[in-house]
Amino acid sequence: MTIVKSSDVFGIHKDVKTYVARDHVDKLFKMALHSEKQILVYGASKQGKTALVSKYCGYSEHIVYQLTPETELIDIYQHVLREAGVKVRTEYSEGSGTSSSLKLRAKISASFAIFGKASVQSDIASTEKQNESSKFEEIPFNINQPQDISSLLKKVNNKKLVILENFHYLTYENQKRFAFDLRAFQELGVRFIILGVWRERNRMLQFNGDLLDRIQEIPVEPWDIEDFRKIVDKGEELLNITFSDELYKKCCDLSFSSVGVFQDLLLGVCLSSDVFTKQNEYRLLYETDSLNIVINEKTNIYGDRHKRALEAIASSSKNSGYEKFYYSIVDIILEGGYDKIAHGIHLNVIFEDLKKKAKSNNFKIRMVKNSLASLHKVQASKNIMPPILYFDENSELLSISDSTLYFYLKNSNLSQFREQLKNSCGNKI
Repeated sequence: MTIVKSSDVFGIHKDVKTYVARDHVDKLFKMALHSEKQILVYGASKQGKTALVSKYCGYSEHIVYQLTPETELIDIYQHVLREAGVKVRTEYSEGSGTSSSLKLRAKISASFAIFGKASVQSDIASTEKQNESSKFEEIPFNINQPQDISSLLKKVNNKKLVILENFHYLTYENQKRFAFDLRAFQELGVRFIILGVWRERNRMLQFNGDLLDRIQEIPVEPWDIEDFRKIVDKGEELLNITFSDELYKKCCDLSFSSVGVFQDLLLGVCLSSDVFTKQNEYRLLYETDSLNIVINEKTNIYGDRHKRALEAIASSSKNSGYEKFYYSIVDIILEGGYDKIAHGIHLNVIFEDLKKKAKSNNFKIRMVKNSLASLHKVQASKNIMPPILYFDENSELLSISDSTLYFYLKNSNLSQFREQLKNSCGNKI
């Protein structure tokens, strides 16, 4: 008999047992799968992007690539070819003569593709030189060209989708370049599912307007209270427990509409109440002390990350240029707390707040907007991944892109950290 564990029922992972389908998200995603469009799944962190894709696209059945801040487009394309069964030609050196230790060292070359089974052995210790060969077909190609990559994938009859996780990790320049490659791939029949942390619509269209009607955007937000109720109902049945109304409501309030935070809180309450697996006898969980333990733990964990991130952004301020506003922008967030940024802060509000803090009014709103628009670059340069703040140039709204930042702003002593930040990097306009 399989033991049902609380960590399988609640928490943050792609195969969580309390997955809840939502018509406005799941139906749109399933429709997109049966189209010829490229698919873009986006939203704040911990909002169910991976769980959604995993529900309808088995990760083991497709080509998956986890992007990092160091990822280049060539890395993606090499991985796609390799996983599809296309072997990239390698350069290697080998020992010669008898009583030698053969050591083949592969060096990726983007000049040729090899098809078939090549019997190359590496790190072989032998007393006699081994000579093995196999037949394969060599085709010159340019690994930077979608046309060539698509031709190779067709030659091996690849039908797999390419799933790119953490697209926001790519540099701004690489995202822009990929937007043009993506249009070519769509025309050539190579399909991608892209997952990224941002909230504004038409992200890829901003880079390449020719993607209009060639991509399907799937926003995973918002989550409704009814969705949270369904999650709890499923979990209670699986674990033979019930959350009291008070516990349930507090978890909802503390999640700030983030399904990931909500799932993590539910798991924390279970574990702190000694509910590690399905209960043999029905249990009612009602003690708020168990939730308080989780709140203190999460506040400390989230606090460590967000204080470092906010300090890194604030310390980017310089005496001239757009960067000089970053300290004051962070200070505005800390001064206003959760209530200030809960629904985003408009550019005009930030501009007026900056004028109040400034020693002089020798700056214009355009300068502030340019500074906010560069926030993604600053966060990437400081290795703040996923980004915690984003600025939508269309709506001119500064918002939070990492849901755990809401939790930190609501439950921490911001005035104390604000004073520390002032002492460490208190740049003024």
